[in-house]
Amino acid sequence: MQKFNFKFFLIIFILGLAGVASLLLSDLDLAGMAVELPEEISPELLRFLVLINPFLLVLAASLVGTLLHQKVNLHAPVLKSLVTKKQSDFNVKNIVVKGLLGGFVAAILILIINTLFTPFISEKLIHADERFNLHFLTKILYGGVSEEIIARFGVMTFLVWLWSKITESLANPVYWTAILLSALVFALGHLPAAFQLDESLSMMSVIYLITGNMAGGIIFGYLYWKNGLESAIIAHAFTHVVLQLVL
Repeated sequence: MQKFNFKFFLIIFILGLAGVASLLLSDLDLAGMAVELPEEISPELLRFLVLINPFLLVLAASLVGTLLHQKVNLHAPVLKSLVTKKQSDFNVKNIVVKGLLGGFVAAILILIINTLFTPFISEKLIHADERFNLHFLTKILYGGVSEEIIARFGVMTFLVWLWSKITESLANPVYWTAILLSALVFALGHLPAAFQLDESLSMMSVIYLITGNMAGGIIFGYLYWKNGLESAIIAHAFTHVVLQLVL
């Protein structure tokens, strides 16, 4: 039975926690959302309450990923080397370059999807960035790091493990199934916030949200499979950098 690597778990969890904490840098206009909040919940308290859900997700994903990733041949080679302090055969340049390339491609796809869907989606959704007003560091740390720990290290790893148990195989279709499903889960996870922005979202707006978020998720999942979690993190973070420069 494989021993639980607590030091590795701690590194992953602390990285994810840093991303969660970065939400405090952002001026989230949650009080102005479609849902009504009790008067006793002050804006200051609300800023900390919104951290509970992502904190729990990062914790669960860090645990699940640490327990299962090696069983299904998924890796975080750079972070693992910090724990083992041993020479590994990973190529840092390869991880970084493919991560940057993946992030650039993801950003281009998202921009194309935005252009195609803009005439058909809700005005409130188009101006969502103005409502959420995410700090650039939040996009990098929470979007790039925490969301990858949740969606890839946690959800995708679990799906690969589960599907491999069902099929009794670790062939390529198992990984592709997990990549697509985890990307879909990641995309669906954005819908609650969208419905808070606009309770009457059209079907085209929902399709836009799912398509746009899945486009990046598929690329990030592939990079996690082939190059490790760090490459997926770099890609996700760089996607936000490119979008920040263009939009």
